[in-house]
Amino acid sequence: MNGHILMSSADHPTADWMADLEESVGCRLVFSVDECTGGDYLFLVSCSEFILSEVRDRYKHTLVV
Repeated sequence: MNGHILMSSADHPTADWMADLEESVGCRLVFSVDECTGGDYLFLVSCSEFILSEVRDRYKHTLVV
């Protein structure tokens, strides 16, 4: 699996926990939509931004949590 976990803030209480998940799920934690370059999965975790379809289309699947 590859892709990204996008969070709006590195200060979010779960950011450290998400960083620990990076290796186990094979997705890189990012805090800017500009870093969402594509892959199999885009996980939007505590993301307060509206993510345009052009960004979501870079991924096979998008999950909003």
